[in-house]
Amino acid sequence: FLHAGVTWTQPLLGNTSYKMAQEQSRINTEIARNHIRLEEHQLERAVTEQYLLCLLDQTQTAFADSVGAVLVRQEAIVRRLVENGLAKESDLRLLAIEQEANEELRLSARQSYHTHLMDLNLLCGIGDTADVPLADIGVELHIPFRYNSLFTEQYRLDSLNTAASLRSWNLQYKPRLDFFVNGGDYAGWYRHFGWSAGLTFRWTIFDGRQKRWKERQAEWQQQSIRAYKENAEYQRQMRLRQCLAELDKYDQRADALQRQLSGYDEVLSAYAKEVEAGQVSVLDYITVLRSKIQAERDCLLLRTNRQLVVATYNYWNY
Repeated sequence: FLHAGVTWTQPLLGNTSYKMAQEQSRINTEIARNHIRLEEHQLERAVTEQYLLCLLDQTQTAFADSVGAVLVRQEAIVRRLVENGLAKESDLRLLAIEQEANEELRLSARQSYHTHLMDLNLLCGIGDTADVPLADIGVELHIPFRYNSLFTEQYRLDSLNTAASLRSWNLQYKPRLDFFVNGGDYAGWYRHFGWSAGLTFRWTIFDGRQKRWKERQAEWQQQSIRAYKENAEYQRQMRLRQCLAELDKYDQRADALQRQLSGYDEVLSAYAKEVEAGQVSVLDYITVLRSKIQAERDCLLLRTNRQLVVATYNYWNY
């Protein structure tokens, strides 16, 4: 037995349901695209922060190399003084200890660089495990303030989606007139063949107040979306203001550290001449050098932390 049939229906009234379906599909597509942009933006922030950590390790390694070069020069000077009886063997030993300590710091910075670089490669999908030098980047502050933020765009789209869902729901309460053509049942088709056509009319008269309940539910959803949006925007602006305040503090500290380093350079320059003349002990020179090295490290860390704050500001001002 063969049982088959064909039915074709053409809406004459109420065909706006197709337009509403297209609108909701468009909104859902925009929501998905906005989610993808947020994920990409978060990945960009993670890569930038990891890159800055690598640059800090790379700079600390180069700084340790420069300190090592200074210690080697001073060792050569002190060795000549020891040979001439103007310095003690303990001074040479002291410089050797400082060289060993500096070498340990250099190795630690290189190890940290390798770890951070591998994490960076993992974020970027790079399979290379070799240590390669990275170019320095200047993270610039993105100004002016952006009012139409990517972080609040999701709430606008959620609001549009809620409104579209309500309009789609309300379509069932409008009159609907459809024209249909039915080919019937083809069982025994070899004996007879025919078509039928007609009109169908539908109109919801009473639904037990479901429409009112649906409208109130949509209204509550819109209120929640507005509240979440206002809170998200408030937190975003607070984070941006906090970043600007931190940047101002970092700039003040950087100026103070630069003045401190200038003072150390003057003292070390004078001490180097006095050490060469046998007028000051190597211990005094090493003490000041240690203080300067610590100040240099603080300056490097401060510069990196400032760039991280800039990256955070740019992340939220998007």
